[in-house]
Amino acid sequence: GNIDAMAEPIVDLLTQMSQLAAQANSGTLSSSNLQLLDQTYQQLLSQIDTNAKISEVEDKSFDEIYKYAK
Repeated sequence: GNIDAMAEPIVDLLTQMSQLAAQANSGTLSSSNLQLLDQTYQQLLSQIDTNAKISEVEDKSFDEIYKYAK
């Protein structure tokens, strides 16, 4: 349904963020690479926020989407 369509991009973003966090914790990246990784992570986080605001505008609760994503 509509929740499926809205949750999928958020789940994809969370997956990417998880992968970035794993890379950051690997201990193999230079500080400049960690900064780039953090910038990417923050952009993904911002995109989730944007998606949540869009869902609220469409009368969908972000909590409902988040529960579905779990």
